[in-house]
Amino acid sequence: MLAVKLMVAVTEAVEKRDILLSQYRDVLPEATSGIYNRAFFWWLNKIIVGLKRHFCGQGGLSRRKQSV
Repeated sequence: MLAVKLMVAVTEAVEKRDILLSQYRDVLPEATSGIYNRAFFWWLNKIIVGLKRHFCGQGGLSRRKQSV
């Protein structure tokens, strides 16, 4: 059972763009990304949104612009 789980984990980590049929090779990279890439960017997206709210929320940029 552990071997099957390990095989699935490795298969998900491998880039799949090389094994696509020629008619599907022009799809966006987001469409062919694996679960690890999506999980990483899902986590990173939370950080980016938090920073945006911190710097752009409630006159944040205008205050910084005046201090420069």
